[in-house]
Amino acid sequence: MRRRFATAATVGAMLVGAVAATATPAQAYVTTSWKCRNIGAGDLCIRSVPNGWDAKYAKRSGNAVLVDFNLVCVNGTKAGWWGSDGAFWISAGETRTYTFGIGRDSNTACNVRLFDRNNGGWWETEVIYWGE
Repeated sequence: MRRRFATAATVGAMLVGAVAATATPAQAYVTTSWKCRNIGAGDLCIRSVPNGWDAKYAKRSGNAVLVDFNLVCVNGTKAGWWGSDGAFWISAGETRTYTFGIGRDSNTACNVRLFDRNNGGWWETEVIYWGE
């Protein structure tokens, strides 16, 4: 029993070492922490992830609203206006997220815009570069 366990552990350690040795910087990329802005009834947030950018809205108070995430990017190869899967309802105490899987480019700066489909208003996060 001990011998089999030791062999399995050795093979496992060799595999982990082989994977670590072949990892590229892009594969080793870690998701950044959320950058949030208080927009009154909640927090609107952005972060970069290995395949693009994440949006988050954490609604703290107020009535249910119909809102929509958009990603606005400048510079780099990802410059443009990116839509989500459409508007969604959110109530106080709920959090919604969306990943804009548009790829990565450290020269592209983006921010999340949250549109209120009830009254036409909108809010936005700070602008961040991918990897910040």
